[in-house]
Amino acid sequence: MIAISHPTGNQNLRHAMRAMQEASLLHSFHTTLGFSVDTHPEHWPLPARFPQLLSKRKYAVSKKQLHTSPCREIIRSLLIKHPDNPLVRHETGPCSVDGVYHALDRKLARYLKLHASELSAVYGYEDGCLAHFRQAKAAGLTTLYELPIAYGPYAQAVLQKEAERWPDWEPTLISTRDSAAKMQRKQQELELADVIITPSAFVEQSIPEELLHGRQVLRMPYGIEEPRAEHAPDTDSRRPIRVLYVGALSQRKGLADLFEAWKLADLHGAELHIIGSLLMPESFYRERCPGAILHGPQGRNRVLEMMDQCNALALPSLIEGRALVQLEALGRGLPLIITPNTGGDDLIEERQTGLTTPIRDPQALADKLKWFHENRDLLPAMKRACLEKARQTSWLNYRKQLADALKQLGNSK
Repeated sequence: MIAISHPTGNQNLRHAMRAMQEASLLHSFHTTLGFSVDTHPEHWPLPARFPQLLSKRKYAVSKKQLHTSPCREIIRSLLIKHPDNPLVRHETGPCSVDGVYHALDRKLARYLKLHASELSAVYGYEDGCLAHFRQAKAAGLTTLYELPIAYGPYAQAVLQKEAERWPDWEPTLISTRDSAAKMQRKQQELELADVIITPSAFVEQSIPEELLHGRQVLRMPYGIEEPRAEHAPDTDSRRPIRVLYVGALSQRKGLADLFEAWKLADLHGAELHIIGSLLMPESFYRERCPGAILHGPQGRNRVLEMMDQCNALALPSLIEGRALVQLEALGRGLPLIITPNTGGDDLIEERQTGLTTPIRDPQALADKLKWFHENRDLLPAMKRACLEKARQTSWLNYRKQLADALKQLGNSK
């Protein structure tokens, strides 16, 4: 049986936990703020927006399986717009992201001291494993470590180069300010892992060879819900293209390169739509690409609507794991323009489901944008190819692959 932990419970975690349930391997789930399947926080008499926020922390587990530690996470959520508050200050604040992760890690370590005999393995995520992996190793349990994004020291080195290349974008590169101690913790977690689970070849290749040695590596690509209908992105070849970008407005995702490429491409009448959270004042982005249409952060339904109205998704990221937005785009029949660093190299069939472009190369990216502009007659066929690729890249396949791997690990012990 496996105990799995995650402080905030993203989509990847939910499907990993479901895979364990389907394989009858889930012992318990450990998180910060969370509610079991038979609890209904959305019906509680709370101020507007709170019930909806709490319902996002609802998990398909029983009360017996769910173990929570909510206090620090509640404080972090309330102060999320006040990053200079000492309670949530980067790394050092007791209710910062790191403070929340580490507190949950320590609590799970204490839990293992009492319940290790009920378990065969623990499954944890980057930045939240050090204490309970040490306890798990002492108890003879298998340690399963999921690295959902490129290895920290590798990512930091890449982004430090970006800070030199685009110094005015440096404030958007938050991880460049992570401490040496945080990087060392990431290394120690990997060293304690028996099995490393990655979502893409890019993440796997970011890990130093010496940390891979002697450890089993499982590549488990994230998926999407299988398309239920033929969503219809705009394929009208009579008008200029609409290109969509979705993500934080950061150079980690290559936005500076996209802005530069858009100016180089000079596509008459074309539209560049930008959806995502501002990390700098809006004027910063408008000055660098006056022609871009900024929508700010949007809910998922609005993002899907925009995908249906556009002709291509551009994501020239430098550091990702396996960006889910590219999978969502495929599921709407929207072709991709991505770098290998998005973790989506397996999604691209050149000129059928999209185009790949190298990182740090605005001119190459401009050429890809021009190609879409000049080949709008191919968009209907590309839509069909994208939908077919999406059907092959489902969460169902992910769960089956992960469940089979976990059962095989259990049988080999």
